Amino acid sequence: ERFAELVSRVADLYMVEKEHCRLLWKFRADRHYIFDPDYTRKVTAYYLRMREALAELIQQGMESGELKDIDPQLTAFILLGITEGLEIEWLENEDAFDLKKGLEMVFANLFQSLKK
Repeated sequence: ERFAELVSRVADLYMVEKEHCRLLWKFRADRHYIFDPDYTRKVTAYYLRMREALAELIQQGMESGELKDIDPQLTAFILLGITEGLEIEWLENEDAFDLKKGLEMVFANLFQSLKK
């Protein structure tokens, strides 16, 4: 339940911060050429915090007995990769793809498969 609520809130945030998402993708492509090192460190730290928070949430789910015994770090990488792939689809096909529904569907199915 907590994770489903988190996914919904993240999807809502994407809708509000669409141009920020575009900028982040531009940043990732050009970060070594056009951004100063301090800005690069800040954005890299942001992604690290997101990955660590996901891994911690997964670890809590395992400790509470809700999730199977899985590698929290690897699973966090996978979740962020899926999220970023859906983000690209949304940015390129906004009229045809509902990001919130996509995120909710993928994560509901994924976490259903990870439950004990």
